[in-house]
Amino acid sequence: VTSTVSASTSLISLAPLLQIWYPSCKKVVPRELVEKMTALGLAAWYLDDGCLKHNGGRGHPYATIATCGFTIDDVQWLRGWLRRKWGIEASVLTRQGIYPELSVTVRGTQRLCALIGQFVPPSMRYKLVDDAPPYASHTWNLGQPTVFLRALRVLRGEVSF
Repeated sequence: VTSTVSASTSLISLAPLLQIWYPSCKKVVPRELVEKMTALGLAAWYLDDGCLKHNGGRGHPYATIATCGFTIDDVQWLRGWLRRKWGIEASVLTRQGIYPELSVTVRGTQRLCALIGQFVPPSMRYKLVDDAPPYASHTWNLGQPTVFLRALRVLRGEVSF
């Protein structure tokens, strides 16, 4: 029998973020933190939780951002924040009547892509409209990566780190 085992170390330095995003074990939008989000942060959020929908080839593409796990009130606040801070219009829809998501208007999608295009690497450009600004590789120069995973060795069913 062959099996694969993996592990990662917990980073105590991330514990404060857990408390911010999940107070009382319930996911919330930490509004004070979100207010400080830059265009790079907006790009990271969209690249992680967003997609570009093409509506079956009819009409213009539009973006959606999954907001599952947040309350409707928090998602409504995010919609207002997108409009207020970035000039991006969106509405709140629910998938399967349960899961809220942000549906960005066609014009809002154009605005979103104009704001984040420079941060979107070639492998993720499918999430952008065709006329988005080109990728600027220096925007993700975050320094040397830190490795958090430890190497695993599996010998005869025994795992060693």
